[in-house]
Amino acid sequence: MVSAFDNKIVNQLINNEKAIHFSIPLTRKLTPATDLVALIKLVILLQKLKPEIVHTHTPKAGLIGMIAAWICRIPNRLHTVAGMPLQESKGIQRSILRISEKVTYALATRIYPNSFGLMNFISARRWTKPEKLKMLAHGSSNGIDTNFFQPSEEINFLARSIRSKYNVGSKTVFIFVGRVVKEKGIDELLLAFREVSMQFSCLLFIVGPLEAKSVSKNSMQILSESPDVFHVGFHEDVRPWLAASDIHILPSYREGLPNVLLQAGAMEVPSIASNIIGCNEIITHGINGLLVAPKDVNSLKQSMRRLLDHPELRKQIGLNARINVASRYRQDLVWNGILEEYKIMTHKTDVS
Repeated sequence: MVSAFDNKIVNQLINNEKAIHFSIPLTRKLTPATDLVALIKLVILLQKLKPEIVHTHTPKAGLIGMIAAWICRIPNRLHTVAGMPLQESKGIQRSILRISEKVTYALATRIYPNSFGLMNFISARRWTKPEKLKMLAHGSSNGIDTNFFQPSEEINFLARSIRSKYNVGSKTVFIFVGRVVKEKGIDELLLAFREVSMQFSCLLFIVGPLEAKSVSKNSMQILSESPDVFHVGFHEDVRPWLAASDIHILPSYREGLPNVLLQAGAMEVPSIASNIIGCNEIITHGINGLLVAPKDVNSLKQSMRRLLDHPELRKQIGLNARINVASRYRQDLVWNGILEEYKIMTHKTDVS
């Protein structure tokens, strides 16, 4: 397994799944020397294990994993596409990322985009043979455990504690969950919230790790100085934070099929999200969420105000979001799809 998890999460994974785990550190950035070391280590590991299937996720793990699996002649080389950094890259970096994607697809024997939008994006550019592409269920890389992500007495108790701690009172709570980086739309969110909060009694929870170099100086100032913005850092269990909130916002520039929209929906929290690949597959505008133009502060403000003005609409959208997630994106649907693929492949092991 190629992993960038920290030791705590790795240990939890081992304890929970009782799985053998081998950690080969990777980076998100272009780091040729580190990547070469990871590739060599992975080749050695695969030669030792001799698996029938190698299944990779994320662009960097996909590239290194597919190269190593091809070198070792692993018969089934599977890659899940869950978003593309190149969609927001430019110049030489974009060219390098495009080549990396094409190499990954060329070496894979099966490619699973986690949304129909991504599959169409790849197909339109002819980056791989059509027969290599396949969607599992309605999309998503892992699906959502709708028994885990649902309102409960325990979660509501924790949510009330959070609201008490931050003196929420009667204020409406917006929440952002994810990496606090430019490409997630954090600059637009903070600008929109600053203006909306001048008219409405509201506050904003930001749940996730901050990558300060990727955030504008103006956003950093709002994060540090605004009395109604609370950056609470990374939390492994986001359910209490979602339950403590009224409206979830994901103003991202690019996505595959965002888990956080599924998590918020399963918790009956209405979402405002960018009208981009992935988000617009989960959300039907006005029914189970609101879609806004990406990178558009005014569009975001209008939707925030709409849900602030209409609490009954918020409630109905939240209920509809739960129904949508439970019917289309349950974890068992995705897992069964992956399991069937594995079963078929382990009975058909021709090396290509």
